[in-house]
Amino acid sequence: MDIFRLIMRLASSVLVLYSLAVLLRVLLTWVRGPDLGRAAEYLERLTDPYLNWFRRFEFLTIGGMDFSVVAALIVLSILSSITGQLAVSPRITFGWILAVIVGRTASSVFFFVTLFLIIAAIRVVGSFMGVDTSNRFWVVLDQLLQPIVEPAARWVSRGRVFTYQTALLVFCGTLLVVLIVGRIAVAIVVALLGSIPF
Repeated sequence: MDIFRLIMRLASSVLVLYSLAVLLRVLLTWVRGPDLGRAAEYLERLTDPYLNWFRRFEFLTIGGMDFSVVAALIVLSILSSITGQLAVSPRITFGWILAVIVGRTASSVFFFVTLFLIIAAIRVVGSFMGVDTSNRFWVVLDQLLQPIVEPAARWVSRGRVFTYQTALLVFCGTLLVVLIVGRIAVAIVVALLGSIPF
């Protein structure tokens, strides 16, 4: 049993290190600059096959945004949790595994909902303050928000058309409700799944 726990602890550590490598790879794609040499090439060879497996799923691209990296990191996080738990106790239940999957996936979704809520709230405040929206900062915010704000506002209001400012307010309110109700619902589901005895 001690060898099994040691292997699971090692597997969990490797998964955490690989998650960091994937994250570093993604961050390096955002930085344009001098050639990073052989280290960057090795990092690409190490992480790109795994990331490319997720990139082939079209449903992970929403409104021009690629969430394949998020899905890849969620899977690594789930596997790391499972192997970490197996290192502590070799007995885990199917319900516990489901609870981890639901909890980790929901945490990632709530992170992005919170991020979009903050971005939309900043845009709403800017709109009410009468800032010059031709500034590059506001243009980037609008490019990020417009593909999802107006369709979401129309869906919530059952087809009514709003001004962009009103659509932003509806979007912020919707995201706030999703966060509050979603967190409560996920906590209940995770507790129920975790209590499954098999």
